[in-house]
Amino acid sequence: MQRADAAALARLGQALGRSRRPAFVVGAAIDRDGAWEAIVRLAEMHGALVWASPLIGRCSFPEDHPLFAGFLPAFREAIRERLAGHDVVVAFGAQVFTYHAEGEGAYVPEGVAVYQVTEDPDWAASSVLGDAIVGGVGAAIEELLRVHPRDGAPAAQRGRTRAPRVPEADPVTEALLLQTLADLRAPDSIIVEEAPGTREPMHEHLPILKPNTFYTCSSGGLGHSLPAAVGIALARRGTRVIALLGDGSAMYSIQALWTAAQLRLPLTVVIVNNGGYAALKSFSRRFGLGDPVGTGLPGIDFVQIARGQGCEALRVTRAAELREALGTALSAGGPMLVDVHVT
Repeated sequence: MQRADAAALARLGQALGRSRRPAFVVGAAIDRDGAWEAIVRLAEMHGALVWASPLIGRCSFPEDHPLFAGFLPAFREAIRERLAGHDVVVAFGAQVFTYHAEGEGAYVPEGVAVYQVTEDPDWAASSVLGDAIVGGVGAAIEELLRVHPRDGAPAAQRGRTRAPRVPEADPVTEALLLQTLADLRAPDSIIVEEAPGTREPMHEHLPILKPNTFYTCSSGGLGHSLPAAVGIALARRGTRVIALLGDGSAMYSIQALWTAAQLRLPLTVVIVNNGGYAALKSFSRRFGLGDPVGTGLPGIDFVQIARGQGCEALRVTRAAELREALGTALSAGGPMLVDVHVT
C-alpha cells in the first residue's frame, strides 16, 4: 500500500492540532486495515466527534463510545446539517461524500476545512471539496498519532445520546426486536445486515462494539447479505454469524438457506417481516410519490420456506415469544431462521 505523503499529513496534523471542534467521518477501510484502536486513540487525542460514513459496508468505530456521534445520512442537506459547528472534518477511508440522491446548496457549512485520507485515487479525484491524501489509511492514522500529537487538551465534545429502552410489550416493533437481539448476542458475534428499511432503529438499538463484526452491502443492490453470511460463517468457523434481513431483501437469495443447512453452519437468520419493501416505500415518499405498486409482500411463509430447505425455523408474532425464540436460534448448533413479524 502506498504511503501517504508526509508533508500532506503534516498539514492535516497541524489543522487538527488547531481545531476546536474537529469531526471524523469513518469508512470501511479502517476496519479492513485493523485500525479500530488507532482511530479511537486519534479521536480521543483531539476530542473529535466520529460519524459513520453514509452507506458504510463495515463498522469502523465502537458505537457505544462517548465520541461516537451517529450515522451521516446519504443526502447533501442532512450531511451539511449534521456537520454544523465543526471547524475541521476529516474523512478517513470514506468518500467526500456518498449521496443517495441529488441535493442542493453547499456541501458543508461555511468555514469548515475538509480533508480526506483514502487508499482509492478515484475517491480522491471525485471529492467534491477539500484536500485529499492518498495512501494507506491505517498507516496514516498511526503516523498522525506518532508524529503529530496535539499540544493542548482535546476538544470538549460529546457524541450522541443513547436511545431509551423500549418496553417488552406488544406489538413487536423493529426497535424491540433489535434491542432484544443486542441483549442476547455475544459482542463478538458477526452481524451481516440487509434490512435497509430497518437501518434507523438498528443504529439506535443494535450497537456494533468490536472490529470485524459487521458487514453489509455498501451499494443499493439487494440479495447480497444472506449468501454473504454463509460465506462469512464458512470463513469464521466457531463464531456465531447473524444474518439480519428484511423480508423483501431475503427473497432475492433465499436459496442460500439450503447451503447453510447442508453445511450445518452456526448461522442465525432473523427476518424483519414488515410485509413489504419498506425501504422503497420510504424512499418514494421522500420524493412525494406515495407507495409504489408492487411493494407489498403479504402471505410469504418464511418458516415453511426454511424448513423446505432443511433449515429449522420459528415464527414470532408476540413480544412474549421474542426473547426465547432468539435465544434458541443463537444457541443452535446449525442454521435456524426466526421470522419476526413487526409492526
